[in-house]
Amino acid sequence: KQWYQRRVRGHFLFSAASLYYNYTTSGETAPVQWTTLPAEIWVKIMSYISHGQLVELALSCSYLHHVTSDSSVWSKLTVTGKNLTDAHLQTIGEKCPKHLTFSGCSGHLLSPVGFRALFRNCSSTLKSITVVDCKGGDLVTSSLLLHLSARCRELTSLHLSLCNLGDEALTQLANRTNRLKKLCIPMCSGVTDSSFRVFLQRHYRHLTCLDITGCYHISSQAISQLSLCFDLTALYLGNCNQITSDTLRSLGSKLTNLKILDIRGCKGVSSESVLVLLSANPHIHTLSLSHVAMVTDGILEQVARTLLSLHVLDLSGCIKVTSMGVQYLVKHPISALDIGSTAVSFRGCCAIANYLCTTLKQISFNFCSDVNDECIRKIVQKCKKLERISVFGCSYIRNFNALNRLNPNLVLDS
Repeated sequence: KQWYQRRVRGHFLFSAASLYYNYTTSGETAPVQWTTLPAEIWVKIMSYISHGQLVELALSCSYLHHVTSDSSVWSKLTVTGKNLTDAHLQTIGEKCPKHLTFSGCSGHLLSPVGFRALFRNCSSTLKSITVVDCKGGDLVTSSLLLHLSARCRELTSLHLSLCNLGDEALTQLANRTNRLKKLCIPMCSGVTDSSFRVFLQRHYRHLTCLDITGCYHISSQAISQLSLCFDLTALYLGNCNQITSDTLRSLGSKLTNLKILDIRGCKGVSSESVLVLLSANPHIHTLSLSHVAMVTDGILEQVARTLLSLHVLDLSGCIKVTSMGVQYLVKHPISALDIGSTAVSFRGCCAIANYLCTTLKQISFNFCSDVNDECIRKIVQKCKKLERISVFGCSYIRNFNALNRLNPNLVLDS
């Protein structure tokens, strides 16, 4: 990867003998021209460099232009921070990607012509599309989904975040795609029961991942139909305020394969219904109970007994959680823990430092008023794998230089 990065910048003089050798009968090595390397090796090397560098590499010689034309090189295409035009979309479509991602892009200059050119060219190859942190134009409206569903019937994964998605577009997508396995539409508040029910009726047999975080117009009755999705492994229901305890009980009686569960901000559920759902899915490794008012130390004790494979846990905003609840959890191999805005104190920090010293990589203490320098120092000193720690709003933590000396590679958010 580093060799190619230096080459495309024009700062590296290639030496074939340092990369590839032939062995003669006398045991001596003789360099071979780099163009004799198998194309499979070039394709593997090219998977480590960006798409912008691939374009520069293709301009270096006819041989590399031929190698970079391999479809597998462009199977995963990510466009970041671009002011997209119709010409961009046409060029992307000509590469026929299988997995396409737009991140942080602007779509003010896009028109239906660009979308038709994009999806016409990759209609038979595109399997997944992701649009996150984008703004402006048809890139964040139902227009994108209408053009997509009209041509890409083999789509299996869709992730649209903060888009103006409506019922008409989701209904057309549900009716025209053959096997949609992953649907992530967080904060798409325009989706209601009508299109959501159509989608479930069409794809409930194939669905493995569903994210409807912030889709507050979807009712509890519609969400109850998820009990038919027996292959569902990841479920994100954050801030779906219409969810009731009966909904979670009905899901717990049918869903048994969940590995990821997010019910943050669901204030209308009881502790008993949450435990029913968790008991039916003991293999959950990622759990978010952020800002769920019913979470207490007693609930965490039962969670610790039920979920023996727990690795990622979010308890931020659970104001009833204290150090006692943390002590129940730390005997699990947790790698990421968020206990911001809880009542955790020095005692809980000591338990974290002593029991999670070999697994913890990320932890957040944001707005924990009882956490001080000594608490954080103990965790940083003992948890050798710790990569990131967040202490926003912790007024008693001031000696940040000492923490950096204990772990120079630590990312400290403060």
